[in-house]
Amino acid sequence: MKKFNVKGYILKDISSSELVISIERVQNGEVFICEKLQKMINAQLPDQILSTHRITKREQEIIGLMVRKLSSKEMSNRLFLSKRTIDKHRENILKKFNINSTSALVKALKILASIMLSHNFQTVSF
Repeated sequence: MKKFNVKGYILKDISSSELVISIERVQNGEVFICEKLQKMINAQLPDQILSTHRITKREQEIIGLMVRKLSSKEMSNRLFLSKRTIDKHRENILKKFNINSTSALVKALKILASIMLSHNFQTVSF
């Protein structure tokens, strides 16, 4: 995404409120991937990656939220889990990918997402 200076991905059918949120987040320097697209990415993570690393459905959800840069507290509120449970999932994900930092994992996942998006989805960049 950085190579092309892309700050966000949205689909044509997003709601007007999500469009406003996407613009605000990009203006604040954040990377934005619309909710529907994030679900599609999570659903289409290559089976080989999921099976090789034994990523559970819950961990896939956590990965999706990590990519969106949600804090553990925000994830816990969204998923109705304790912050401690979220932190444990994050720790397990890092171990499974043999990566030491969340930022390195997020960068790798964004590269994967951008490759997947360029091959599978019509996107809008801004």
